[in-house]
Amino acid sequence: MSKVSCALLLVAMIFATGCKEQSSSAGADVRDEEALSSPFAVTLGGNYLSVDAIRNQAKALIDDRISKDNDPQASITFAYWYPEFVFNKTMSAVDQYQGFWIKFEDDFSYRYGKDGKTFGSGRYHYRLSDGILAMVDDNAEIEPKFWKVQHNGKAMALIGEHDLGINNGMQIKLLSLDQAPM
Repeated sequence: MSKVSCALLLVAMIFATGCKEQSSSAGADVRDEEALSSPFAVTLGGNYLSVDAIRNQAKALIDDRISKDNDPQASITFAYWYPEFVFNKTMSAVDQYQGFWIKFEDDFSYRYGKDGKTFGSGRYHYRLSDGILAMVDDNAEIEPKFWKVQHNGKAMALIGEHDLGINNGMQIKLLSLDQAPM
């Protein structure tokens, strides 16, 4: 399987994980079956002693990384990203995730949705030195995600990483857009 396919799968998982349930403080404007079908609303289904403990560790990790490296990387914040392919045990159909998007902001926040609707949000840190993207969704039921990022400006691959006891086997290939899909 190519690295791009792996990365695409990873992004889709992130999107799917984040959309499972939304928090009113996250600024989400939709909660329905469509949101739950998002590639970013997928939970990894890990068998953890405490999802809260894992989330707290991931939040502390992101805070620590931001304090040491507080320069958001323009290579991921310049565009909206949409999944072309997602691999999570099987490869997605070509247009399965059409209209879904994620946007990384300069303040280390992200939001995701479909077409003009926002389904969820969270915090992230992307460290250029090792290419690792750490993400924590605002939804407390969504496990944190760690990705190895490969990108060329027009496309980005997210390849699931294993960190904090989380086994993320997803891969997502994302393509860039100047604005959210409508």
